[in-house]
Amino acid sequence: MAASSVTGTGNGSAQKSFSQLVNGVVKSENLAKGALTSSGTIFKATVTGNGSAQSTAHGLGCVPAIVMIYSNNDSVTVTEGAHTSENIVCTVTNSKVYNIVAIA
Repeated sequence: MAASSVTGTGNGSAQKSFSQLVNGVVKSENLAKGALTSSGTIFKATVTGNGSAQSTAHGLGCVPAIVMIYSNNDSVTVTEGAHTSENIVCTVTNSKVYNIVAIA
């Protein structure tokens, strides 16, 4: 699996761009030191998009360090909003099921 441009950030302090993902994996040696930090608390949900911005409560108590939003549907558009200490915010194609994984 390859992606033309993927950017990883952690707490806004470090950034590293990848021109290609190999088999969908980002190896730790490809990340800037301290790029991703986590308390280890994980939130996961399956949601159905409505075509408008949706807020999904995550209960992590802080803005997540890492958020992954994905769907098994090829014809889905995902636009992330500004995540907060209470909600994951995103807009997803109407009637398309998607998954959220957030890590504090």
